[in-house]
Amino acid sequence: MLGSPRNKVQLESYNPSWKSTFERDYKLLLEAIGPFVVDIQHVGSTSIEGLEAKPILDIAVAVDSFDNVDEIASSLQSLGFFRLRVNIEGKVVFAKDTDTGRTHYLHLELHNGTHWDEHISFRDYLRSHPEAVTSYKQLKRELALKHSDDVKSYTEGKRKFVDEILERAKRSHLN
Repeated sequence: MLGSPRNKVQLESYNPSWKSTFERDYKLLLEAIGPFVVDIQHVGSTSIEGLEAKPILDIAVAVDSFDNVDEIASSLQSLGFFRLRVNIEGKVVFAKDTDTGRTHYLHLELHNGTHWDEHISFRDYLRSHPEAVTSYKQLKRELALKHSDDVKSYTEGKRKFVDEILERAKRSHLN
């Protein structure tokens, strides 16, 4: 089940339904915005088997340009998404809420841009390094306890770990 109360950090154990929900949403997104899309990927903690997460699905959608962002936004609105943030270089963020709270973040990103590459690299590194998942899980638990009512501090607390993983991923690509 997806849905996290706004401004709360409540982690849940990995749920296999997150993957099947992404697969369903993938098909819906292809139908709605397929002509504009280069790739669609499940990213974030819900995409890492065994990792605890806020039950919010992160979906990265790669596009070649933002020339059609208004048309994409209109199509996403028909699926319940609304623009959350627009002033991020190389990225537009959409969200979806239901009665259970925030259920989705959709990151519209330039294909092979910094945001896209970081989402994919971070996810792929964790998927292939179980010891990193264990460390990340522990950090997330500690931060969730400390910042249960402060999503911003929770997210900022993960930044150093995320940066370290991205650096490791970059080094492993170079070898």
